Amino acid sequence: MRDATESIQSSLYYTRSEAIKRGGNVVIKATDGTNWNSGWSVFHDANGNAAQDTCDATKTPNECDFKVTAAMPQVIITPDPARATLTANRWGSLGGAQLALTVTPKGSDASSPNALKLCLSAGGRIKQKKGSEACD
Repeated sequence: MRDATESIQSSLYYTRSEAIKRGGNVVIKATDGTNWNSGWSVFHDANGNAAQDTCDATKTPNECDFKVTAAMPQVIITPDPARATLTANRWGSLGGAQLALTVTPKGSDASSPNALKLCLSAGGRIKQKKGSEACD
């Protein structure tokens, strides 16, 4: 549980950092487009079309993946509100809205003593809480 939570938290910080460095439009998205359990990737949306275009490493800028995280089959990652894509702006804010990502053991729910929650503030700050706790 902790490994999965820290992995996604690290990827969110990385997304924010790259967005600040590149002037925005850095995206973290669920690999399959809907389910965070399928893994996720981080890329620069160079043309701002809210989609990852074909990777051409010979072009600068390009939309190749910066970081890819494999599926985590033993956990369930649930965003609230439901979102499969987050875009960081040039200040590192992830979508400008509050978001919670709850990580639970497969077959369990947020009330499990092992469940953890990542709370993302509108400004981009990330806090880790127990799965059953509300985000402030």
